[in-house]
This record gives sequence, structure tokens and C-alpha cells, in this order.
Amino acid sequence: MRLYDIDGIIAQHGFKYGKSKAPKTICSIQSLETIYRKHGRKVLSDTLDVIAACYSEESSATNSAFMGGLAYFIRRNEGGIKLASLKKRLAQTNADDIITEVAASRMFKGAKAYESVFRTLYGNKK
Repeated sequence: MRLYDIDGIIAQHGFKYGKSKAPKTICSIQSLETIYRKHGRKVLSDTLDVIAACYSEESSATNSAFMGGLAYFIRRNEGGIKLASLKKRLAQTNADDIITEVAASRMFKGAKAYESVFRTLYGNKK
């Protein structure tokens, strides 16, 4: 049942599954399942909503660590952030710049590194 729910969520935000690195194409079904399992339906939906609004033309925004870090940030700050405000702030940068910043950072790896960058971009010191 969970996979059908995930299918509905990705369709709702205009994403699709695929092997190409085209915009709004998600290659890693496992990443979506992990976000859904760890953070729930709402966080997965909010994550894809933010990516669709800010990075719809950037295929790099659908990589596993990027999505996982954004989901982790949203979950960790539930109730403390407004999605409209988050979208406004993140829209001022592009996904490749975020990826470059994560690569330069040596503090964390994977999704936690992305969460740290999203926290900085949002201005949240939590």
C-alpha cells in the first residue's frame, strides 16, 4: 500500500519515475520509500513540493541525499517553518550550488550535510 501512496504523492507534484536525469524525474524509488518510512507522508509531500517549486528544472535536486536532507530539515523543524517562506529562501539559490557547498563541507556526509546547508539557507540555527 505504501508504494501506491508514494505514487500518488509524486504524481501530485508532477514528478515521475525514470532512469534519466531529466528534471522532475526520480531515479531512486528507495529514497522515496525511506523518506516516507522515516518521516511520513506529509514530509515526503512537503519535500517534493519544495523541490517542484524551487528546482523543477534541476535534475540534481532529485538525488537521494538532496531529497533526504531536505526531508530531514523539514521534519526536524515541523511547526517552526512555513513552507512558503522556505520556498522563497531556497529559490534564491540553485541545486548545484547547494551540492557544491555540501561537497566543500567536511562536517557531515549524505543527507545530514544537506540538512545542515538547508538550515543555514533558511537561517535556522537549531
